[in-house]
Amino acid sequence: RATSAGVKQTEANNFLEKRMKKKSDLTYDESIELAISTLANVLSTDLKPSEIEISVVTKDNDKVRILPESEIEQHLTRIAEKE
Repeated sequence: RATSAGVKQTEANNFLEKRMKKKSDLTYDESIELAISTLANVLSTDLKPSEIEISVVTKDNDKVRILPESEIEQHLTRIAEKE
């Protein structure tokens, strides 16, 4: 499942729906990268690790985990390599 909230909610939800139609069973990394890609798309900007904060909760671990900038950088690099 994917959803968004905020000023660009409709644009973000449309982006998520298109991506989720292609593949709805995402891995942990794919989920994070989809979230980052959605944010970058609706803001029409390239993101830097210092500009975003990502928190993750999984079905296996219900505790909130904030990703360090180094991990965000790895995801941004993988996204850039796919483009």
